[in-house]
Amino acid sequence: FNITNGLARHITDLTIPSGVTAFRDAALGNLNIVGALTNSGNLLAITSNSSVSTAVISAANIANQQGAVISSLGANNTFGINTALQQLNLSLFAAQNILNSGSILSSGNLNLSAGESITNALVSSIAAPAPVMQSMGALNIYSGIGAITNAGLIQSTASNINISAEVSRNIVLNNMNGLIQ
Repeated sequence: FNITNGLARHITDLTIPSGVTAFRDAALGNLNIVGALTNSGNLLAITSNSSVSTAVISAANIANQQGAVISSLGANNTFGINTALQQLNLSLFAAQNILNSGSILSSGNLNLSAGESITNALVSSIAAPAPVMQSMGALNIYSGIGAITNAGLIQSTASNINISAEVSRNIVLNNMNGLIQ
C-alpha cells in the first residue's frame, strides 16, 4: 500500500504485517508518526522528484522485526518500482528507541537517530539471519544517551561510519557478536 499524505495524517501508530509492503514517496514530505512504527514486512522509501534526495521517517519508537526491511530504493531496484534517483538517502528518527532485528538499507546515506538507544540485534533466541544496517554512502548513528548495541552487521559499503551522542554523554558501544565495517 502507498502511504499518501491523506493516509499519513490519520496514522498514530503504524504496524506493517509480515508479507505486506508499504511505500512512501519522499517527494510528499517527511513521514511523521506520533506513536510507534512496527515493521514486520517491507517499508520502502522512493522519490518521484529528483530534487528530493532524502526520505525521512520519524516515530516515537521504531521497531524493525526479524525478516523485515526498511529501505530507500535506488532507480535499479529489485522491486521494479520507478524512482527518480540512483541513490536516495534514508533518515530514521525515533524520539526514544530504534530496534532493528531485520534489515535497514539505504541506496545513499543512512542516518539513524534515537533519543535513547539504538539496537541492531535479534530479540529472540530463534535462529535467524543476523540483522543488518547498511548504507551505500555514509552511515551516521546518533544515540541521545550514547547506548548502542550491535550483534549483527553495521556497514557502509562506500564511506565512513560515524557514531555520536550528546556532548555530555559517553558512548557505550556493545559490539559483542557484531561486525562494524
